[in-house]
Amino acid sequence: MSLEEKKVIFEESLLNLEKNVQDLAVKHNDLKKENNELKEEISNFRNLNAELTKEKLARETELNDIKVQFDKIKNTIIISEKERQALKNRISDVLKRIEVHIS
Repeated sequence: MSLEEKKVIFEESLLNLEKNVQDLAVKHNDLKKENNELKEEISNFRNLNAELTKEKLARETELNDIKVQFDKIKNTIIISEKERQALKNRISDVLKRIEVHIS
């Protein structure tokens, strides 16, 4: 092989290498761009997760408050039932006394 042929082969190889380097640079930039987009998406998901966690905690707090209110109302109803029964008993006693006095 002549020196001229070797020179042509070398130049073709060099051009091919330059093209490959340029292709790799383009791919590298594309991957960097995609990586940045993925980082932004992860950040958005983290923010969304934080918001959802905050909302969940707020709802759990609200639910606990409702449970406390429910227990208070339930206790009030139980007391009211006892008071109603006591009033019923007193009315019954009064009616018995009235019957005794009438008879």
